Amino acid sequence: MKLGISLIIPTYNEEKNVNIILHNIKLINARENLIVDGNSTDKTKFLLKSLNMISTEPSRGLQLATGAKNSSQLWFLFVHADTKLNLYNVDEIKNFLKKKLYNKVAYFHLSFNNSSTLSKLTSIWANFRTKYFKLPYGDQCLLISKKYYEKLGGFKTIAVMEDMDLMLRIPKNNKYFFKTHIETSFHKYNINGFFKQSFNNIIKQIRFLLK
Repeated sequence: MKLGISLIIPTYNEEKNVNIILHNIKLINARENLIVDGNSTDKTKFLLKSLNMISTEPSRGLQLATGAKNSSQLWFLFVHADTKLNLYNVDEIKNFLKKKLYNKVAYFHLSFNNSSTLSKLTSIWANFRTKYFKLPYGDQCLLISKKYYEKLGGFKTIAVMEDMDLMLRIPKNNKYFFKTHIETSFHKYNINGFFKQSFNNIIKQIRFLLK
């Protein structure tokens, strides 16, 4: 039986992550799959041409908002293209839906596809921030009802920090931290360098909060 949700995945030059995208689609078995592509210049569109794809400008906030706008389901699951789910995640999603928690947003613990000490420290900090400050990011996946999403005003059509922007509009008591871990890519840290990428992330957060 298909899961009564829309799986919404924003993509931009994700040819290296196509296998992860296809894995998630098969695993979750959602009633609706929406790929929202930001006009990729690599082979992403070609490799995913058999799927339901919408094209927008390359802005993740815009892409996520567009996916939600075009959804026909009562629940949205937003998943980044480089984030891989597992069966334990799907079980938690199913149990959450059974509880009909329409006024809560749910998200997972974070782990990386890398066993280095730096990646472990990064995930420890991310999960600490999520547990105690109630500030998960989009790479932890977001499960939310259409009703509550629209009540909050949805994702703003901004290029970065769209996840923090949405989270800051949600009361802490309306946030639900799943027990299981998803696995996301450590690629940006490997390419840009751990300290440079971490510094860039902090600067983005500060600039956003000071707006």
